[in-house]
Amino acid sequence: MKIRAFRGLRPAKGKAAEIASLPYDVVNFEQACKQAQGKPLSFMRVVRSEIELDPSIDPYSPAVYEHAKENFQKLVDSGNLVREDEPCMYLYRQQMGSHSQTGLVATFSAEDYDADVIKKHEKTRKAKEDDRYNLTRTLRVNTGPVFLTVKDGTLLDKIVEDKKDEDALFDFVADDGIRHTVWKITDKDKLDAIVKTFAQIPCAYVADGHHRSASNARCARDLKAENPNHTGDEDYNWFLSVCFPASQLK
Repeated sequence: MKIRAFRGLRPAKGKAAEIASLPYDVVNFEQACKQAQGKPLSFMRVVRSEIELDPSIDPYSPAVYEHAKENFQKLVDSGNLVREDEPCMYLYRQQMGSHSQTGLVATFSAEDYDADVIKKHEKTRKAKEDDRYNLTRTLRVNTGPVFLTVKDGTLLDKIVEDKKDEDALFDFVADDGIRHTVWKITDKDKLDAIVKTFAQIPCAYVADGHHRSASNARCARDLKAENPNHTGDEDYNWFLSVCFPASQLK
């Protein structure tokens, strides 16, 4: 399985709690509005930008994706989202009560998705897939990670153990009581070792994010077809994912 480090856009120091939002598809329109209320930096204003438009608007209209692009660019232009100086990966821990699970955040190969190295277990609905495809094509951004898991015994559990709370890049408790902690990995030798470890893992499974992964892979195919100078190294060949060891999941 192929993964790589990336120079992502991430919240500026101290801004993660203000920007972080629930995934786009776990809330209806009213809940999305409530989530963003009093939070001008909330990423809900990007993934569900229709909450700022006339309630009668078609949520799948081009105006919604263009407004999402405007809101995303505002976060970048204002310095609330910053570009990493060098390629990196992240460790991401979620804690709910006494349970915690830690995954590796990296970019995964769209070719692996198409070849079923990344395995699916759900059908996708065309309207939802088209929605995320149009958002990704308009913004040229992955607005949320695909949630992957791999079987135990792959050494991923050793990778995600390498962290200390005091070294965290972000550490906050969201409104729903879930604690989110993120560590950045920039050491080149560590990154190379992680890539080699994943090269020995035969497959991963989509735990959640079937529409995100399907739309990302579709973007990769279309952008490849539109690029006469395609090399395979372009960013569009990779999509944002977080991969957890199966034994940690609940």
